[in-house]
Amino acid sequence: MTDKATSQNAIGDHVYLKDRMSGYRGWLKIVVYALSGIVMLSMFASNLLQSF
Repeated sequence: MTDKATSQNAIGDHVYLKDRMSGYRGWLKIVVYALSGIVMLSMFASNLLQSF
């Protein structure tokens, strides 16, 4: 009886950790996209300024 409870708790913890990891990965992707977008915009702006 106690074995079943502990195994269920372990499974719950594992799923929770997986959700946390996927959440972090999603945020990391958003941050990377935002940074690359900022870099592209700054390069575009510097090109525009140089052309004037």
